[in-house]
Amino acid sequence: MPTNARSAALGLAAAAAVAGLIWVAVRPETVPVDLGTVATGPMRVTIDGDGITRIRNIYEVAAPVTGKALRSPVAVGDSVRAGQTIVARVEPVDP
Repeated sequence: MPTNARSAALGLAAAAAVAGLIWVAVRPETVPVDLGTVATGPMRVTIDGDGITRIRNIYEVAAPVTGKALRSPVAVGDSVRAGQTIVARVEPVDP
């Protein structure tokens, strides 16, 4: 092999080695990942956290009658209309 060809081959090998070292130095590092199996089913989304509640409006509910409520013929969630439904039976208390 002539000297020029040998020098060219040696230069090419050196350039390849330098290029390889540069590539190893600047390549991004691998990122660890978790693998999982894909499946169909219901999706549950929850958010947990602490919070503070504030009262926007304060309402005072009162009746014009003083007494003891004996029973109520309606249940929670039943519809009532003014003047048509008895909401509670009240036993008057002496003032």
